[in-house]
Amino acid sequence: MNETQITSYLYLYSLLEKWYRYLLVHNNLGLVYWALKRFNYGQIHPANVYYDDYVSDGLLCLMKCARRYQIDYQIQFSTYFMGSVMRQWTRLTRHLERRGGTYTRGV
Repeated sequence: MNETQITSYLYLYSLLEKWYRYLLVHNNLGLVYWALKRFNYGQIHPANVYYDDYVSDGLLCLMKCARRYQIDYQIQFSTYFMGSVMRQWTRLTRHLERRGGTYTRGV
């Protein structure tokens, strides 16, 4: 195998990996909304945290989980995602409670 073949295989592998990640995110978008129902958004959220804030954090968490997920983990992607997104939303709620209920992204 020469150097150009190796380079072409690595390029092909990177394209396949990006495509797999795209499909993983695209096919599991509904999981964010289902997880938000399970998180009981309407009952326990602070008054000034909007539904869209939880959705955007959930989507960011979905992309992060798709990047980190390995098939070798021996669990389904949804199980892996649910633990991560619940932790993320709990951190968000805790952060808001410490700040006195003001939501400022990036602080």
